[in-house]
Amino acid sequence: MKFKPVGDHILIRPDAAQTESKGGIFIPQMAAEQPVTATVMDIGTNRFTSSGETIPFDVKPEDRIYITHFCGTEIKIDDTDYKVITSDDILGIILPDPKSGK
Repeated sequence: MKFKPVGDHILIRPDAAQTESKGGIFIPQMAAEQPVTATVMDIGTNRFTSSGETIPFDVKPEDRIYITHFCGTEIKIDDTDYKVITSDDILGIILPDPKSGK
């Protein structure tokens, strides 16, 4: 199935929830925190101001981002979990570390 977000919507693939603590303790899925990082997969068609002017998106596909907890709508496409969010749910873009290149 193909999916194209429209308007101010953004398709993201959230990172997997952490299933083990730093100390090596297993965290059950129900207790695991919702991921707050994700990868932008696709962006909508346009964002508009209240006066109808077009605003460019701050993100592009493949950007790594921080998002707010519990935002968006979860969807499944070809057995992969995604979320559809709006640009208001994005807290920032994760920039590569110049020392490691990651």
